[in-house]
Amino acid sequence: MEFNQLMRNLREKTGLTQEEAAIKMGVTTNTIQNWERGSCKPGIELLSVISEVYTVKTDDIIQTLRKDNNMVDNM
Repeated sequence: MEFNQLMRNLREKTGLTQEEAAIKMGVTTNTIQNWERGSCKPGIELLSVISEVYTVKTDDIIQTLRKDNNMVDNM
């Protein structure tokens, strides 16, 4: 699964709108939209926030990022 698909699936699984997810994560709705479109990815500093909001392990997000395009190296 690609990262953008993971972000959308996790948000939908938690029943949050893009706006609600953005508020909980302290980012803009545009940021959530960009993640879900695949136009950008979050910085490492947001991974723990994403995992908390979407109740998923940070390692699962990191593995998806690595598979997607080797964004996170040497962690």
